[in-house]
Amino acid sequence: MDELFIPEFWERKWIEFKSKNARYRGQCKTTGEYWNQRAEGFANSTIKSDSRHERTREVFSFLEYFGIIQSGMTVLDIGSGPGSFAIPLAERGARVVALDPASRMLEILQENLPPFTPGSVNCVQALWEDYDVEKQGWENKFDLVFASMSPGVNNLETLQKMMFCSRRWCYLSGFSGSRNYSLYNEVFKQITGGPYINHFNDIIFPFNLLYTMGCEPSITLSSSSNHINQKVTDFRREICEILENKDLLNTGTESVVEQFINRHASQGSIRQEISSRVGMIIWQVV
Repeated sequence: MDELFIPEFWERKWIEFKSKNARYRGQCKTTGEYWNQRAEGFANSTIKSDSRHERTREVFSFLEYFGIIQSGMTVLDIGSGPGSFAIPLAERGARVVALDPASRMLEILQENLPPFTPGSVNCVQALWEDYDVEKQGWENKFDLVFASMSPGVNNLETLQKMMFCSRRWCYLSGFSGSRNYSLYNEVFKQITGGPYINHFNDIIFPFNLLYTMGCEPSITLSSSSNHINQKVTDFRREICEILENKDLLNTGTESVVEQFINRHASQGSIRQEISSRVGMIIWQVV
């Protein structure tokens, strides 16, 4: 059989791609420490952002097309973050388990959960890759296992864990192609002469894995663009981590970053446009 039709081929390609394009050298992106540091800024660009509400409506429209969202349904939200989807799901009457490795993300979720919500949200602080779902008795426990842009679903094993926990539906989304950061591009053009390439994962890999596993995944792609306001300290930390990862951080490039911040910062923050294309996959567990 042609290896294109074997799941192990796509898992291998997925791992190779992520290894080659890893954004943060020597650091796991899904660790609680990493996301705790970014929780406030992440919440500002998700649950507190008008453009994010448009994204939420788009996801819910996709789910509703398949008749998935029902009052009283049980949902496992993997990598829930500050509640971008756990909260609106609960507002529609779902009983949600929000799993995330970052304690601060879950605190923000609870702080923003409206009182008297028709559904409920139970928070679990854990890393999806390490969480023992069998020990927790989660086999076929949830009507919907949901993972929106979650770095925790990153290989065949973590994909199969999603299906193990579902009794009906699974949803997974991820980037399709590279994300475009307007200001990071400007910094990189000054330093390297070329743009910043941000393509460390892609929806093509889980989609083809599911196809070769005999599932019948449905996928839709959409493009989006929005502006985010970052604290200067957060912007400086992010761009310096990126430069360090690419062996470009030194006193000269640090000076370029500081000059750039001085030109673009206003009242302690800096505004950046981010554009991307996202793939959303839905499939039924049988």
